[in-house]
Amino acid sequence: MTLTNYWLPLIYILAFGAVNVLYMPRRENVLLSERGGKWHWAFVLLLAVPYVLWAGFRSVSWGDTATYKALFRAVPATMENAFSYLAVQEKDPGYVLMEMLYKAFVSTDPTGFFLIIAVVQMTALAVTYRKYSVNFWFSMFLFIASCDYYSWMHNGMRQFLVVAILFATLPLVLEKRYLWLALIVVLLSQVHGTAWLFLPFVFIVQGKPWNWKTL
Repeated sequence: MTLTNYWLPLIYILAFGAVNVLYMPRRENVLLSERGGKWHWAFVLLLAVPYVLWAGFRSVSWGDTATYKALFRAVPATMENAFSYLAVQEKDPGYVLMEMLYKAFVSTDPTGFFLIIAVVQMTALAVTYRKYSVNFWFSMFLFIASCDYYSWMHNGMRQFLVVAILFATLPLVLEKRYLWLALIVVLLSQVHGTAWLFLPFVFIVQGKPWNWKTL
């Protein structure tokens, strides 16, 4: 299951795109006066699941994977010393707590932990793309072909967990539900501190495209 051919994700999405054009039934989706096709959830899963598996079972030689595994193994395997261990963590205690809970109650093997994070990341992307993009496949293609998939889901796992969840809060941004957004940012800042950068952008993106705030 370990991904060794790094062309395979690109080949897979290109092949899936061809099948999509020829055979996949889609419902019409109108967004911002543009017409597209909304994918059935079964096809969304067929496209997304392999990328989750490849990220979860990725090679230890890829990016920061070895570091993430070392950090996971350093976390206590029981909750008896949880508070004392968290007290000495200088940053991102929320991520450490997730590692501790998984290690104490699920498994001491980090592979499953990586898979869970990959599921959350890809679900956030796929659900948001399916809802708002006029071309779901092309949005996914850009994510894969630009190497963001490797850079984030295979490397910057902790940062991208925060980014993906914030990306999925787009409905809250559009509805201007600032209190809920602030609460989510506070929680996610415990996983990675860069979550705070999201707050000013909530206000910057409001209004017509390319307005003075955006510029």
